[in-house]
Amino acid sequence: MVSGDVGLTVAGVVTAGLLFALGFIPAVAAIPALVMALGGWTKARGFHRPMARAQVALDQLLDRLEAGEFKLRVGLCSTR
Repeated sequence: MVSGDVGLTVAGVVTAGLLFALGFIPAVAAIPALVMALGGWTKARGFHRPMARAQVALDQLLDRLEAGEFKLRVGLCSTR
């Protein structure tokens, strides 16, 4: 998740560097870096709520396992 967000920022910085090397005005060349960084930040913020819900679900599952609510079922692939 985070790698995609960082990738957007890196792509913006590389694009800005190329535009600067091609002779664009520095203020204009910096626009892609700013836009891509803002896009990466917005994308990262969108993942906060689903990840929090997943963490709560995993915590509840762990609590149930510790309390012994689940019983071990012996299947065909079991070694017992």
